[in-house]
Amino acid sequence: MTRQRLLVYGAALVALALGAWLGATLAGRTEPVPTINGTVFPNARALPDFRLVDHEGNPFSPEQLKGRWTLLYFGYTYCPDVCPTTLYELSRADALLEGEGAARGIAYALVSVDPDRDTPERLAQYVPHFSDKLLGVSGPTQALTALTQPLGIVYLKVEGADPDNYLVDHSSAVIVINPEGKFQAIMSAPHEAEDMAADMLALKAYYGR
Repeated sequence: MTRQRLLVYGAALVALALGAWLGATLAGRTEPVPTINGTVFPNARALPDFRLVDHEGNPFSPEQLKGRWTLLYFGYTYCPDVCPTTLYELSRADALLEGEGAARGIAYALVSVDPDRDTPERLAQYVPHFSDKLLGVSGPTQALTALTQPLGIVYLKVEGADPDNYLVDHSSAVIVINPEGKFQAIMSAPHEAEDMAADMLALKAYYGR
């Protein structure tokens, strides 16, 4: 990913976090929130309707995000570096939470930003290498945009000489959805298992879920 695009993506996430903080302040919300490696929104945001599908062929929509914490990572299976590294760290974070007796009620999903190549079948071959708790999620561009835009996630296909062999630049944040199915927090890169596990312990303790 180029430095210029990383700066653009970082600015987008900072603007999103600043807007959430300002909105909470104007609304009179002054109570402290947990300190994490990222941003916690005092007023969690409802998600718009979106209709994707997971790698097992099941619907993936706002309804599937309710009743548990969900960590969403937006990447793709052909990613050569940051995606597999982040998914590995997420699997390690889950193991650490399991050791604390706190892994129950937390789900993980890789939402593909490469809808042309990442079919459910492709994702089904890829995600089990990291964790049996990890869902691979895909869908048409329009449906994907319905989820990425309100979360501040941006991605860009990098065209090359080979139309079937290309990279996709994308945001690297991990998005935290609370058990009400609302956008609660952003975990910032770089992602380390120990940090993410500690962040989830703090969120679960604070919100009591």
